[in-house]
Amino acid sequence: MRKIIVGFSLIILLVIGLMGNVSAANATVTLQTEKQEVSKGSKVEISVNLSNVKTTKGVGAFMGTIVYEDKESLKFEKIESQNGWSSAFTYNEDNGKIVINKGSDVTKSETMFKIIFTVTDKAKQNLMVTLKDMTFSEGIEDIEIPNSYIRLTVKEGKPNPEPEPEPEPNPKPGNNEETPGGNNNQNTNGIGNSDKEDNIATGKLPQTGISNIFVVVGIVGAIVLAVILFVRIRMMNFK
Repeated sequence: MRKIIVGFSLIILLVIGLMGNVSAANATVTLQTEKQEVSKGSKVEISVNLSNVKTTKGVGAFMGTIVYEDKESLKFEKIESQNGWSSAFTYNEDNGKIVINKGSDVTKSETMFKIIFTVTDKAKQNLMVTLKDMTFSEGIEDIEIPNSYIRLTVKEGKPNPEPEPEPEPNPKPGNNEETPGGNNNQNTNGIGNSDKEDNIATGKLPQTGISNIFVVVGIVGAIVLAVILFVRIRMMNFK
């Protein structure tokens, strides 16, 4: 009788242990974006992140439903798989259901995929994207995950255009250009003052001064020669 009681006790403890392991299996899925304040016409990338995995083997497949504002506010563009999660996933845009898996069981935190939208010109000011009916498979049974969502705030107007390139600075005045408000030391038109007079060459006197000296010397020489000739003629007459 004692052996039977001990046997039943062990079975009960084993069942309780298995139930504890099953109930402890869990994981967390969060939605994240770089900016929750978006502009009309801009693209939004929402990352679907897996974390806090608590299972015996890890998770290898995911199923869920993407719910977002109607096409008047958000336009679905595509889904991009991340970190080795299958690129051959299944997504039904009509009902929002997605099924994606990975070859190995995952126990660490990582991004599974990204959802990419475009904010339309008719978007409401406050938007919300939700991932619901989420289930992970660990090979033994499915693990249900609570819903996850993210809120977006739409700014008025479209994204700011790219700034125009700044104009090139004005070139500095050249040697032959006159600076406004200043004196120009060089005469570019041949009229007015210059640093050096046109009739002065380096190391030479002005040409007009030279011609005047020659005239004076010529006149004096002619007078002296005339006086000498006059004296000689008088002396010859006295002889």
